Amino acid sequence: MTTSPLDFPKGVHPDAAIAAGLPYEGGATLGSPAPARIEIAQSGEFKIPAPKGSQAPAAAPAPATAGPTSPAPAAPVQAAAQAVQPPIRFDAISAPPISPVQMVSGGAAFLLLAVLFLMVKISITRSLQSRMAAPGPASEAGWMFFVWATFTALCLITAYIANLWMRLPVSIPAALLSLLLLVLFLRKRAGALSTRR
Repeated sequence: MTTSPLDFPKGVHPDAAIAAGLPYEGGATLGSPAPARIEIAQSGEFKIPAPKGSQAPAAAPAPATAGPTSPAPAAPVQAAAQAVQPPIRFDAISAPPISPVQMVSGGAAFLLLAVLFLMVKISITRSLQSRMAAPGPASEAGWMFFVWATFTALCLITAYIANLWMRLPVSIPAALLSLLLLVLFLRKRAGALSTRR
């Protein structure tokens, strides 16, 4: 403990006052412990006591087990895996019920479009033949247009009636097949134009 020279009597050196055991202004004899000392634990542990009037909740005792501890069952992990990967349901692909009126109107629209596409097919064949294309490749190009147009019309009518626009397992393959038929028609047309009678 350090003290300032102002605490000792005048004219007395601090070392001499300590050796003689003279009192200082605090009221205790020099060399004796101070009235209030702060002790610091040397073990490195420092604990803050709980406030008065509040008790810390007692820890719940661990359940006693008769044998050695076994690992926890993996049921929650399996339940979480099943929640993440739901099973495939094929009833989600099926269309909602369709009324007979919708079926009749869809069939009539498809037949009307098929007749229209047949006339366009004949027009395409005659146009290619007028440009000196061979009759065989010109007819093949016309029929390929008819197949592409009728398939696309059938897919669109079915998707409209059965509300299959957002059912990707049905709409994506149909769109890809329609695109493939369009590419085949364009290749047939280009091949017909490259042939000469």
